[in-house]
Amino acid sequence: MKNFSNEGGFSQSFDLAGYEIGTYQIWARAQDQQGAYSAWVNHSFTVENQAPSGLNLTSNQSTYHPSETLTLTGTILDEDGVNDLEQVSLWLQHPNGIWTNLSSMKNFSNEGGFSQSFDLAGYEIGTYQIWARAQDQQGAYSAWVNHSFTVENQGPTNLTFSLDEPIYDPSETLKLTGSVTDPNGVEDLNKVNLWLEDIDGFRINLPDVMTFDENGNFNFQLDLTGYDTGLYFMWADAVDNQGAISFAFHQLFAILPDYLPIEPIEPIDFEPIDELTGFSPLPNYLPIDFEPIDELTRFSPLPNYLPIDFEPIDELTGLFSIDPTTEINGVLGYNNMTNDLEFVSSNIQLYAEQLGDYHLGSTSENLPEDIMILSGDDLVVDVLSGSSQLNLAEEHFTVI
Repeated sequence: MKNFSNEGGFSQSFDLAGYEIGTYQIWARAQDQQGAYSAWVNHSFTVENQAPSGLNLTSNQSTYHPSETLTLTGTILDEDGVNDLEQVSLWLQHPNGIWTNLSSMKNFSNEGGFSQSFDLAGYEIGTYQIWARAQDQQGAYSAWVNHSFTVENQGPTNLTFSLDEPIYDPSETLKLTGSVTDPNGVEDLNKVNLWLEDIDGFRINLPDVMTFDENGNFNFQLDLTGYDTGLYFMWADAVDNQGAISFAFHQLFAILPDYLPIEPIEPIDFEPIDELTGFSPLPNYLPIDFEPIDELTRFSPLPNYLPIDFEPIDELTGLFSIDPTTEINGVLGYNNMTNDLEFVSSNIQLYAEQLGDYHLGSTSENLPEDIMILSGDDLVVDVLSGSSQLNLAEEHFTVI
């Protein structure tokens, strides 16, 4: 120092940032302009450790479901520098009062920031508190601070099931396999409610499913003895221990009577209809024998038959099996009076092996007017005669 007051006074300031903890001594002596020195003198001072302070905690939200992740962020101040920070210790207090030691955070930004994420899967419903305090490398601690968050119940999800068959005999047993998810864990599942509804909406309650494996899978069986034939909806919803209910799920199935065989149909002798056409139908063509109605509206057959492309199911039923891709064709005749092609009177019985929409096909623009479903139980369809002009592309019948 070279600046002095009239009384020989002087002063100097020193920034102690970065100084290690401990006791320091400042030594000094004076020198005059002739080079003579005073005796040495000293002054002692101590740099003490400052504990971390200003610890705060925040989270990305205050309320969570067990399927979510909590992200905890915070900041801590250390007057001795961020490099003097050792760790931030975390403890979790559960709703029932139990304490859990969470992982400590030891990585800090230049500003003393830190963050940590926690998977809440398996956490019980309730309010939790995270307690934290910081420690520096000299072992000094900050004050404790805490942050609260709540885990709320989330009802069961992803309920689904399948039936072993779509159609049953009245004496069979329906077998159901399903699964359901609970974000709070499979232990939180209480039951799966099951019930039937017929096509009129009448509800039949069934026994609850109470047992699940570790993945939420379950099974159920129902003896169908005594149930009326017809269509049914199998319904289900899941309930957890807090009473939360999942969305309902359903599947359609049918109970049909045992099929009673009928007398076999006698083979049809395929002969040319008349000498003019000279036509003899090929196998699997269905001929229709008709005579002229009268001399005025005399019907004359066209020189061909339109095919019906399916085989009988078996010799006992004598019925023809169809599916939704089958085209059902008839036989056309010529009306001399109107010069129109008309569908010739016929009565064809068909057996549908499955539910669905069935489309009629023909090479003409004429189609029977009446298409009648005899019974939804035995799925037998009767195609009756008619002469109305119908749009072939739009006509179909439904087996229900």
